[in-house]
Amino acid sequence: MRDEATNSTEQSTPRLGLAGRIARGFIDSKLTPLVIVAALLLGAFSILQTPREEEPQIVVPMLDVFVQMPGASA
Repeated sequence: MRDEATNSTEQSTPRLGLAGRIARGFIDSKLTPLVIVAALLLGAFSILQTPREEEPQIVVPMLDVFVQMPGASA
């Protein structure tokens, strides 16, 4: 009786594809939280170490279009 219950639950779970197996590996791994914390710390360090200019020269592309329309007021 117990074997039948286990077989029925095993048959009802779908087979995982490649993405599902990779996700399952990350979900079950004890290293996942450590990798997340390390990535966050490296990102914060990178933001703090990126050089900045006080007044950067930013080029903004702009175009002025003049159209004449006789009889219209400005």
